[in-house]
Amino acid sequence: MTLRTTLARALALTLLAAPAAVLAAGGSAQAATTSGTTSSLQPVSGTVVYGGTVDLSGQVKAADGSYIGSGSGTVTLQAAPYPFTSWRNVATASSPTYADFYDVKPTITTRYRIVYSGYRSSSNESYTASTSAVVTVPVAHSFSLKSKGLHLWGKVAPAAKVKLVFKKKSHGKYKKWFKVKTTKKGKWSTHLHGAAGTKVEIILPATPGYAGAVRTGRII
Repeated sequence: MTLRTTLARALALTLLAAPAAVLAAGGSAQAATTSGTTSSLQPVSGTVVYGGTVDLSGQVKAADGSYIGSGSGTVTLQAAPYPFTSWRNVATASSPTYADFYDVKPTITTRYRIVYSGYRSSSNESYTASTSAVVTVPVAHSFSLKSKGLHLWGKVAPAAKVKLVFKKKSHGKYKKWFKVKTTKKGKWSTHLHGAAGTKVEIILPATPGYAGAVRTGRII
């Protein structure tokens, strides 16, 4: 075998081996994976009085229950005020793990939910978008009460024409006494007629979009 033939064969083997090395390197790469997600919004207990605020806490987890780190998508708080016909964006959080929204101020009974944007990565795990279940935050009219002797007056806000129900306690139970109408500006006024020490309950009934409220007191 001549030196020229040996060199030619060595060169051919080298050229043939190169594509095989490229194929081997390509086969070792790992494809990015995509995980489903679950968004949740913590239920709220109690009622918010008109003018007050509420804190809402949300969270997004991957399908295996693990937390999704900050920067992996955004979480948007959405609200649908009564009569709950449409959703609007309220605020956005950048941490899916702790999507907390403070001092949210509903002016009428409102439904809330969080919407996770999802996250796409070319090298690491990606996450699908998801929406939480709805949480309803009841809002009640604020109900001021002032007195001077047996004269009582106050105001309902936001202004509404309603009938306040007065009850007095007799034989261990509250019984209907009389009703007082508020003006279109929400103002009301009345005089009580009862013995000192009589316990009184004033009920502001629920109206469309607002929860009811109750105040109690005693004639002095």
